Amino acid sequence: MADNTSVVDNSKKNECKQCLQSFANKTQLAKHMFLHREGFICPYCNKPFASESGLKRHWNANHKNAKPIPHCDICGEKFGSRRDLEKHHLLSHRADKHFKCKFCGAKFSWITNLKKHESFHTNGPKKPFKCRICAETFRWEISLEIHEQLH
Repeated sequence: MADNTSVVDNSKKNECKQCLQSFANKTQLAKHMFLHREGFICPYCNKPFASESGLKRHWNANHKNAKPIPHCDICGEKFGSRRDLEKHHLLSHRADKHFKCKFCGAKFSWITNLKKHESFHTNGPKKPFKCRICAETFRWEISLEIHEQLH
């Protein structure tokens, strides 16, 4: 006799869409998502921590004697390799900034950066996901989902 029962795969039901870690329930997932938003982030490996002490323990155990991370002396952004840093300098910090914002006068090396910047003057940051309870808006759908779970 054939078994006609269907098997539901719940392994991805409470999965973090940012790091793909799975959780037993929505509450644990919501607590985890806080780390992506406002937790303490390891500057070496980007692992999130709920507390500064947790980050310090992690740093001392894993990265205390690690090689320095290549970072931009101008803006502070960190990179995985020296080559990525050099590419960043070429694309982001060129001396010839020919593209000027018509709203505030800020200058940019690339037209695409100017257009992105000017869109904040005209549209503000796009946050298309709106909470049905309090009307707060979010840039990412996952942020809205977590927010609504916490109401």
